[in-house]
Parts: sequence; structure tokens; C-alpha cells
Amino acid sequence: MAVTFTTDGSVVRSGIVATVVFGPCRVDTTTPAPTTPKPAQCSPLGSAPTNTLAIMTAGTIITTNVDTETYDNYQACSWFIQSPSKDLCPGLNITQFNTESSRDELSLFDGWDNNTITSGNFFSQLSGDDYSLPLTVYSNQARMAVTFTTDYSVVESGIVATVVFGPCRVDTTTAAPTTPPPAQCSPLGSAPTETLAIKTAGTIITTNVNTTTYDDEQECVWYFKSPTAGLCPGLNFTAFETESCCDKLDLYDGWVDESSDPDSFFTELSGSYQLPFAVYSNQSMLTVRFHSDSSAVRTGIIASVVFGPCRTNTVVIPTPPTTSTSTT
Repeated sequence: MAVTFTTDGSVVRSGIVATVVFGPCRVDTTTPAPTTPKPAQCSPLGSAPTNTLAIMTAGTIITTNVDTETYDNYQACSWFIQSPSKDLCPGLNITQFNTESSRDELSLFDGWDNNTITSGNFFSQLSGDDYSLPLTVYSNQARMAVTFTTDYSVVESGIVATVVFGPCRVDTTTAAPTTPPPAQCSPLGSAPTETLAIKTAGTIITTNVNTTTYDDEQECVWYFKSPTAGLCPGLNFTAFETESCCDKLDLYDGWVDESSDPDSFFTELSGSYQLPFAVYSNQSMLTVRFHSDSSAVRTGIIASVVFGPCRTNTVVIPTPPTTSTSTT
């Protein structure tokens, strides 16, 4: 591989830092950075739910406002979500929630059938901003309907959520969901086992629990396994800030311990990226390792576990954040 770097006759910046790696050869013909897909269209309230409108892809983004800072007054629309597997139920992993309390509301319904949403299937209504984020809520059926309605005054920054498929809800209450504690990060060197494997969509992993930063010389590992055939495990990142040179998250296809073949390595993430972004394995299992050096810590990483389409390319390079530049 050859790499070239060229500059013009004016204006310089802080430059580029990269690490040489050796891994599986690229099999695709291009290496475009993955981009966050456009949010799923919110249908006008009253639209008949159909298979054509149904969202069936994990990682799909839904939001109350597209390309605007707030949602609108008199907004009324709906989304219909359907699980691609009989063993999983649809849900939402909500990463932003701010609406006018008790006036601008997100309503959730179990199922939809015969081209209608049945009011008797209502199970929860969310509004305001008093939630611990991210939070995940699931239907108890293979289909879920979501509606959003606003009144005539006061708008807020709105809602952003990611479609997930996971365990069906078994409770009968309509209480606002709470965020479960993050999954334990095992000491580096722990052998992958069924006991350690994370198999529940929406599970949170983070580099720092109850602290504002991760630690120096931190080393740990998580193992993931898809609960259903045809879907692969992945991570939907909602926070990512590490020391770019030295504090890194390594991802491997399959379960990898210290004696395993390193050819299963497929990407290394560090620094910061445009959020949210999702990364998937190409197998039913995934290994994720985090390691930091002896100096300089940052605010760290938060991601939720998702199960969705298996990765088909071998190179995953999320998009760095957009930075403003000046000219002289």
C-alpha cells in the first residue's frame, strides 16, 4: 500500500496521526466511510399500517425533527416497526428525549393488524425530559406502532431513537422504562464463555461507570452473541471520546481470547466520531476490547448492543466529527 500527503502554499493544521496495522485484505472495491442512514419517514397520523411502511432493519433512526433544531407545533405522525425474526420483538433505543411535558407525547402500542392500530394495545406514553438516557423499551409482540403528537405551543429539541430487536416485554405496566446498569467489562484475558456472553439487545456498555472519565491503564473485554440465526451482534455508539493515539477500542469477528487467531480483527476505534454510528460483526459472535495507556484520559465510550444485518465489507471507518476551519 502507498500513502501520499500533499499540502498547498498556505494555512496549516495540527495534522494526522495514524497507526500501521496488518489484518485481513479488503475485498470490496472502495473504502467509503459508513454514513448514518437518513431517518425513517414518519407517516401522517392515520396512515394505515402496512408491510410497505414497516421498518424491519435494526439501526434505523427515527426522529421527531429532521434537519431542524426542534419539532413542529401541530405535528402528528406515526412509525410502524416489525421484527424480522419470530424470536425477537421490536423496540426503540432512545438516545435523546426532550418534549413539552404532558403536551407533546410519544405513544407506544403493541402490534398492529388489519391495517389499524388498536387503542387497547397501548402500553406506554412518554413526554418531558426526565429520563435517564439512553433507555430502551420493547413491544411484547412482533409488531409495534409509535405515534408522536404535539399541541399548538412550545416546542423542544425532540426525540432521537434507534430501532432494535430483542427480548419481548413481559411486564404489564405502562411505567416509563428505566435504564439497566451497564454490562460488566471483564478483565482482559478472561476466556469467552456463554456465562460472559451478552445476548440482550439494548444492553449498555461503557468504559466508565459512575465516573466522568475512564482510567489510565484500563484493560477489559466484552463478548457478544446473537440470540437468533441470521442476525449479527453490533454496537450503536452514542458517546465516543478517547485519547486518539493511545486509548483504543478493538473489535473482532467471533469470540477471541489472547491465544486466538488475530485475523478476526476488523477495526480499531479511537479519538472521536460523528454520533450515533453502528458497527456490526460478520458472524454470530463479537469480541470488543478496550485498553488505555498510562496518561491522558477522556470522557470515554457509551454504546448499546444491537442485533441486525451482518457486516459484508471488511473495512469499517466511522466518520470523524466535522470541525470548522478558518482561512487566512
